[in-house]
Amino acid sequence: MDFDELNPTSAANLSLYFMSILFDEEINDFIENTLSSEATDEVIAMRKQSMELAEKAQNPSELADAVRKIKDISGRQLIVKKILNNQQDTLPLLINKFKRSSHDVFIETAAMIFAYCDNEYIDTLLSEYEQIRDEYAKSQFCVVLGFRGRKDCKKFLQKEYERMCDLFDEDENEFEQGPLTALNALR
Repeated sequence: MDFDELNPTSAANLSLYFMSILFDEEINDFIENTLSSEATDEVIAMRKQSMELAEKAQNPSELADAVRKIKDISGRQLIVKKILNNQQDTLPLLINKFKRSSHDVFIETAAMIFAYCDNEYIDTLLSEYEQIRDEYAKSQFCVVLGFRGRKDCKKFLQKEYERMCDLFDEDENEFEQGPLTALNALR
């Protein structure tokens, strides 16, 4: 395992960073103030729409659907909180969608939810890992395992790193960064 291959700007490393600051009020206030002061009308409209979607979503189906549509950090934070407060009803649906999805926004937001959800849902995803269709989703789930400190998954992550390295040409592949980032987080 060569940690020199770790790309600090990869989607996996950025996801790990966003997972770590998701509920940090000071950092989120800074981001919010910076975005608000420099936002274009288009960005302001997108942020408003994201917050409205997050606020309106109530039942498990609406919550799971909103995960795919919310791109703004404040909207993501709100939808993550709402889903974490309704895990028993929403996470089984979210897990099923995650296994089938190839939508990057959905995958990334779901990974943030998995970073903080109860262990039973992570264990479910781990046991059903082969059913995850999208390589990016698999890579992001590996990041979740690293964020959660799942040292019991080191061998699994090493195998996934090797599999993902073998699956694609080096120039076309960044998926292996997920398990590599996770293994680095577990060191």
